[in-house]
Amino acid sequence: MRLLLALLVLAGSAAAQDVVVKVPQEFDTIQEAIDNAPDGAEIRVSSGTYAAFTIFERSGLTVRAKGKAVVTNEVLGADGDLDAITVSSSSNITLSKLRVENVVRHGVNASSSSNLVLEKMRFADIGNHAVTVSTSAGARFEKLRVERTGEAGIDISISGNAQILKCRLDDLGTSGLSIATCGSILVEKNRIDGTTGDAVSCSNSDGGMYLKNRIKNAGEDAFAVGGNDILLEKNVAIEPDDDGYHVVEGTGNMLMRNKAIRTGFRGFYLEGSGQTLDRNVANKSEDDAFVCAGTGGHELTMNKATRPAFDGFWVFDGSDGCTLVDNKAAKAGDDGFDVQSSNGDFQGNRSSGATNHGFEVNASLNTFTENRARGSGGFDLFDDGGFNAYVDNTFATSNL
Repeated sequence: MRLLLALLVLAGSAAAQDVVVKVPQEFDTIQEAIDNAPDGAEIRVSSGTYAAFTIFERSGLTVRAKGKAVVTNEVLGADGDLDAITVSSSSNITLSKLRVENVVRHGVNASSSSNLVLEKMRFADIGNHAVTVSTSAGARFEKLRVERTGEAGIDISISGNAQILKCRLDDLGTSGLSIATCGSILVEKNRIDGTTGDAVSCSNSDGGMYLKNRIKNAGEDAFAVGGNDILLEKNVAIEPDDDGYHVVEGTGNMLMRNKAIRTGFRGFYLEGSGQTLDRNVANKSEDDAFVCAGTGGHELTMNKATRPAFDGFWVFDGSDGCTLVDNKAAKAGDDGFDVQSSNGDFQGNRSSGATNHGFEVNASLNTFTENRARGSGGFDLFDDGGFNAYVDNTFATSNL
């Protein structure tokens, strides 16, 4: 077998794509198999415990477990301070069904590579990140299971067009997903439970899509995203210590049909400018349900705030030119709608059962059309700003 592998390497034969190398039947270690296999080969690893390995300047290799194959630092005679798996300057590498356990540093550390695939792998008791990837375009992580890390579950930077799909991450030292400078990333159908920091932290990453993810028990925000033209749709954030969804910066980001449930702070918090919220739900926030901050120009349509401890919708001072249409605030602990900015357009919004005012307006030059409030503990409308326009609204009580 070793002679055949050597001949294939020398010949560069297309038949190398059909080569299967078995560990430990043909080579004692995964590293030996990698060193001797031609590009395009599949390395099949039987049940057992294996030392760390490195893939460097290779193409088309697949390392696939057949049985319970565990890569760990806890191998007699192995260097205990290595990353478990290192991939560098390589392309089209696939790691499948391996288990990575009891590692001092990173589980997988990949850099300067392209089209890396990690699938159906399990990571447990990792000192740093379970997976850390940098300058590696086209990476795909699917059906990973991550438990108990010292830092983030998956850390990815400067790696465009990546995909993180159907992964489950629990009990994480910092973030579940830490994403930086990764354009057009797709994050879909992942579950994250238990982080000390943000569950999903995204910075400087334009054009990403975050779809149908479920976040529970984040130590800070469930989603903290920064960049332009990002889409968050049909995600669920349950009981984060801070915000459900925090748009930190950027413009043109869209949040649609997301849920924030029992958030420790705000349900949805918008900074930057020109963000769009459509048909989102915030239920039982410990602070305000929806906050428009930043430099303004946000558009909120058909969102629903239920039982927030403070305001249902707070348009913050300086966030001018916001448009709110057909939003509903029910049983707000303070105001249904608290408007502290100017040049806003408010149409068809509803407040019911607010502890304080249905609509409290502390700024000028806003337009209110066909809004309604009822059952407010204070006034249905309290205007302390002046020079606002009111057309066809329904307010039973008002200070005007």
